[in-house]
Amino acid sequence: MTRLRVRLFLAAGAAEIRLRNRLPRFLDAITPHRHRPDGLVAELDCVASDPETRALFRAELDRAIAEYLADAADLTAFMEAAAAAIKAVIEPRAGQRAT
Repeated sequence: MTRLRVRLFLAAGAAEIRLRNRLPRFLDAITPHRHRPDGLVAELDCVASDPETRALFRAELDRAIAEYLADAADLTAFMEAAAAAIKAVIEPRAGQRAT
C-alpha cells in the first residue's frame, strides 16, 4: 500500500508540473490569492484613517508646496532678468544704428 501512495503522490506532482507549464494562466486563475494592497495604497489608507498621520502629511505637503512656489518665484525673477539683459544687448540704444 505504501508504494501505491508514493506512486500516486509522484504522479500528482508530475501532473501539476505539466499543468503549470502548459496552462499557467488557468492555474493562476483557480489558485486562491490573498489581496495585498500596494505599499502606496496602504500608506494612503494610513493617512486617511489616522488623524496624527494625516496632520503630519498635510504639514509636509504644505511645506513642499511652499518650497516649490518659492523656487518658481526665484526662477521667474531670474528669467525676467536674463530676458532684460538679452533685450539690452539686442536692441540698439538711442542714437545708434543696428549693424
